[in-house]
This record gives sequence, structure tokens and C-alpha cells, in this order.
Amino acid sequence: MKKIAMYGKGGIGKSTIAVNLALTFANMNYKVGLIGCDPKGDTCRLLSPKRLPTILDNYRKIKEDINNISNLTYNYKDKITCIEVGGPRPGVGCAGKGIILGLDLLKDYDFYKDKDIIIYDVLGDVVCGGFASPVSKGYAEEVYIVSSGEQASLFAANNIIKGMSQIGGNVQGLIYNSKNIEKEFEIVDEFSKRINIPIIGRIEHSKRIPLLELQKKAVVAEFPNGKEAEQFKKLSINILDENIDIDTDTIEDEEVHEIIKEIKGDEYVY
Repeated sequence: MKKIAMYGKGGIGKSTIAVNLALTFANMNYKVGLIGCDPKGDTCRLLSPKRLPTILDNYRKIKEDINNISNLTYNYKDKITCIEVGGPRPGVGCAGKGIILGLDLLKDYDFYKDKDIIIYDVLGDVVCGGFASPVSKGYAEEVYIVSSGEQASLFAANNIIKGMSQIGGNVQGLIYNSKNIEKEFEIVDEFSKRINIPIIGRIEHSKRIPLLELQKKAVVAEFPNGKEAEQFKKLSINILDENIDIDTDTIEDEEVHEIIKEIKGDEYVY
């Protein structure tokens, strides 16, 4: 079983990539478990006809009978089982601790049974405490970091790498998700070389993806033969390849600045 976790800056497109990867794996006849680890509970919104209730909102019922988890799942074409861990109301409680509780309940429920691939879509760029739990507790075995060429996105990626190095996270690759800025791939490529982590997928800027998402649709489902679907297929094949040992490097934020300035020159404003 492949168990992968998607990390990256908030808003970088992790959920979009997680959902379209799940669809791509399903098209390759793999059984997929898609687990949303975000208090917003919105990972599965492009697959489920309605917003899924979360584990944490139904915690008491589940503690009374673990089989109540089945009422929180949505099976997409018998290939993808979707579930949302959820979290506390904004400003109340710790979402990180909630992730730990939710994942432990999924283990007790045996959610992973008969799955070939598990995808965790993890909140933002926080890798401390509970947000690192998919990795630190062994639920996820491989980490993929989604990044664009934007400065904030690279800072977040660099932070995640530092955090993963502290907990033994197995970072297997960067996923380049273009925001359509000038010289963007050159920046991410140079960052990749400095941290010694390969770019395993390129998702080029697409007007079609956000337009479809406004209609609660995923591009791989709507255009299975489109250019976007081909990019996700290449990414999925790279993820399915055998793991390699990567001795990652960490750099300081100042070096991220330098990468951007070296490539963009006078266009870059510190």
C-alpha cells in the first residue's frame, strides 16, 4: 500500500492535486482512500455531491460505535473512499490534536483495508505537533510538497523540509503547481537543486481547473484525455515508482531570496 501525504503553503493547490491524483489512480484501477486533514473539511468537495460530515463533528457517536464512521464516507464510483477528519470551530481547540484523534479512529475502524493508495491532504504549511501526525505517527510513509515559484510558497516548502528532517519524514519530491509567473519553473528548479529534492510532477497553469472547481467538478473527471489529465498521469506514475533514498538539504530563507533574485534579476523587488 502506498501512503502519501501532501504538504505545502495554504492555498497552493494541495486539495486540487490530491483529488485529481485520486481520480488518476482510480482510472488506473487502484482503490484509493482520500483523507482530508483540514478543519475546513473541503478536500472531498469535488467528488462528493454534498459536503461530508467530519469525524470530529461526530466524535461522540463514533466513540459509542466505531462503525458509525461508515456514515461519514463517500464512495466515488467504488474506486475512491472519501472522508474528512475535520477540526474544531475557529478559535476553539487545537486542530492538530484533532487530526491525531481522527487518524487513530480511522485505524481502529480499519479504513485502510482493501486500499491500494492512501492520500492525506494536510492543512497548510504547519508541520509541528498534530499537523505532522500523518507522518510522525507512521500513517503516511511518503511526503510530497506542492510549491509554485512564489516567494511565500518556497518559504513554506523550505519550512516543511526543515520540519520533516526533525521527525524523519520521507520527502520524496516537489510537485510544481504553476501560478503563471515569469521564470517560475526556473526558480523552482533551482530551489529543487539546492535542497536536493527532485521535481516529480509539473502541473502547468490552467484556466480550466478553477472554472471547473466553481462548478464542484475536477478536471481529470471532466476531461480524462485533456492536457491536465496527462500531467496528473505523469505525476502518478512517478509517485508509483519505487522509493529512493533522498538525502535532503536545508537552506535558509535568505538563500530562497537569492535564488529568486539571481533568476529574475532587476524584475525582483526585495
